[in-house]
Amino acid sequence: ALFRDSLAGDGKAPLDLAPVNEILDSIPPDRRGNSEFIVGEFLLNRGRTDEARRLLQRCAGDDATFVWFRTIAAANLRGTEGAKTP
Repeated sequence: ALFRDSLAGDGKAPLDLAPVNEILDSIPPDRRGNSEFIVGEFLLNRGRTDEARRLLQRCAGDDATFVWFRTIAAANLRGTEGAKTP
């Protein structure tokens, strides 16, 4: 529902990270990487680079995360070097 609400209307409403972080925090750390990937990519695709980078860094460094998620996260992190959220 949080992603849907952010995409509703013109699709420019920012994703409210407070409830998203509560959900992520409820997932055991050793199983959180896959979810962090999804949220990180969503934020990255919305121009929220700084917030996305934090999640993608954790995802890329987590051996328990699905290998393709780690690979994509690492590649996308390289693409954000020097970028800042406007």
